This record gives sequence, C-alpha cells and structure tokens, in this order.
Amino acid sequence: MGKITVFVGDTNLGKTMIAIDMAARITTGRPMPLSDAAPILGNVLFQSNEDEKEDTLLPRCLAAGAEPDRIESIEAVDLNFDEDCHIIEQHIQETNARFVCFDPLQGFTGPSCRYVPYYGHAQTSNQPLAVSPPEMIVQ
Repeated sequence: MGKITVFVGDTNLGKTMIAIDMAARITTGRPMPLSDAAPILGNVLFQSNEDEKEDTLLPRCLAAGAEPDRIESIEAVDLNFDEDCHIIEQHIQETNARFVCFDPLQGFTGPSCRYVPYYGHAQTSNQPLAVSPPEMIVQ
C-alpha cells in the first residue's frame, strides 16, 4: 500500500512545483533531496484540472528534467473520486504508476466529500481509493 501525502497551502506557494520536481525525479530515477533512500524509477500519474498536460504540465516537467514517456494522465471529463475510483485504480495498475498526484485535490472530490477550508481538511465518505504503488501523493 502506498503512502498518501496532502500538500495544503495558499495559492502560488509552489505546491505543484514540488510535485513536478518529485515526478521528474521518479521518472528518471534520481534521488529525493535530503534522503538516503534508494531512488525510485517509475511512471507517474499526474492529474490536474487547472493546468493542461500538453501546454503547461508537460513543459514544466521537462524543465525539471522529467522523462516525458513516463508521465501519464487520464483523459476524462469531470473525473472524481466518488464516481471514478475504478478508472483511477485501473489506470494506476495498467501504467504501474509509482507516484500519483491530483492537483488540486478539491478538484477531484465528489458530492460525498465536504471540504472545510477554515480547518484545512476534508471529510470523506468511507469509499477508499485502493492503490498499491509504493509512493502516492495527493495534492
């Protein structure tokens, strides 16, 4: 089972750029900063409903040194956790994604998630996203 990390913060603080840097490191097998752990080499599933893959996300990943053939995304309209968990899980398994990013997280929550911005957390239904890559990030 993978690890889930949520980056929370105001806009324009670099949350997406951190995720892009991590994606670049994973797609090329470079080590993570300040870590003695063995580098991870693998595919990345990067879902963004704010930035287009071809004109924004991919150029940023390339600038960070990513291997573009290892960056995947799901071509779907209004992808959300409530209705599309099976699609997301299937794509993770088919691509053997080692790193998964949803940017921003609230863009993929369905009606069962009540986002509470003041407290900075989300309350979700008991419908888990069952994934098995070693590393997973949800932004």
